[in-house]
Amino acid sequence: MLNLFFSARRLAEILVRLARHDSLDVLRRLGAPRLLVGLLAFGFERRYDPRPARGERLCQVLIALGPGFIKLGQILSVRPDLVGAPIARDLSKLQDRLPPEPNPLELVTAALGMPPDEAFDQFDLEPLSAASVAQVHAATTHQGERVAVKILRADILSSLRKDYRLLKTLARWRERFVPRAARLHAVEAVETWWLWTRRELDLRNEAAAIDEMRENFRGEERLKFPRVYWSLTTRRALVCERLDGFRITDSRQLLACGVDPKHALRTAVEIMFLQVFRDGFFHADIHPGNLFILADGRLAPIDFGIVGRLE
Repeated sequence: MLNLFFSARRLAEILVRLARHDSLDVLRRLGAPRLLVGLLAFGFERRYDPRPARGERLCQVLIALGPGFIKLGQILSVRPDLVGAPIARDLSKLQDRLPPEPNPLELVTAALGMPPDEAFDQFDLEPLSAASVAQVHAATTHQGERVAVKILRADILSSLRKDYRLLKTLARWRERFVPRAARLHAVEAVETWWLWTRRELDLRNEAAAIDEMRENFRGEERLKFPRVYWSLTTRRALVCERLDGFRITDSRQLLACGVDPKHALRTAVEIMFLQVFRDGFFHADIHPGNLFILADGRLAPIDFGIVGRLE
């Protein structure tokens, strides 16, 4: 009963935030009852700041709701068929351009088990990027090697667990009250999401995935995987070689480096097919924020927190 109360309160918070930011259209597109959406729209009519674009307002809502809903926004950012191209484009900001943690020094020290100046010769407290689960900092080892340090956000497990419970409750309600939605297996999808999310919160799993994929593509000249620094990697911190590149969707940079965008995309598809059909082990979170192009034209996948395996 207590869980039901907290789920209902959390759901009310979500609906009110969406209404106040004029972001109810996403509920319509996802099949929410028209009467509910209409009542919310009427109750909060013109109570939002109209200056930001609708997708930007939705980003604000998801960021305020926490990491579980930021992940939902990341999924929707690659589904313009569900939310529309303009909103999907704005939601792409959730892939790696989120507000960073306010106390990075404490966070990094706790994750590494030592102060950053003890682990590294130089450490930049301003993150290179910040996503829903972690943020990435630039650093230099005492041997002069340039590395990227991925650090989990504070209290990330407890925050995601609350979102998981709510999403599972919503999935159950949907399957119970919307019989035709049962074919989508929403409860099973939420369970799968939670299984991989918990795995993602131990960065040693990601480090192992990088090493396995590097071994699978040994000698592949079109691809670059970062080297893992295991002596500095912990459950909450992943230290690997820093790769300087740009998103595969940055057509201007592609052309400036003399890379044909069609060739780059074709290579990306071929590499994915090799992962799936040859190795049975593949990167399962390939969105534009996780696939870089290096200056020499090589592909450089990053963020191996979610991978898949086929027998």
